[in-house]
Amino acid sequence: MAATEPVFTPLADSLGLVMKEQAFQVAVMNDVEPPASAVAQFDADIRQHAVRFVAYNAQADRPSVQRLIAQAHSAGVPVLPVREIMPPDTHWQDWMHSTLTQVAQVLGQPAP
Repeated sequence: MAATEPVFTPLADSLGLVMKEQAFQVAVMNDVEPPASAVAQFDADIRQHAVRFVAYNAQADRPSVQRLIAQAHSAGVPVLPVREIMPPDTHWQDWMHSTLTQVAQVLGQPAP
């Protein structure tokens, strides 16, 4: 799988998912433009379906991320919005269960 920033990495690691595009994630996390090589690799992985899905931070908007999300949609690669801040009036367990259910759906697995 791939993500546009490392907000999803701890959960991905816990689920045993292999995370790609780390250079892109670190750049976005540090609020700098990702290196051209990282963008090119992310593009290629989406185009070649080398990732099963792309996670992105739904609470952060950046043109380079929006372009990758659009590219993933066009290529038929599932896109998973994740949040780094728990939604208001939501219990932590419900928030995590919802996220895990979405991950299961994009991977074609039964919901937890």
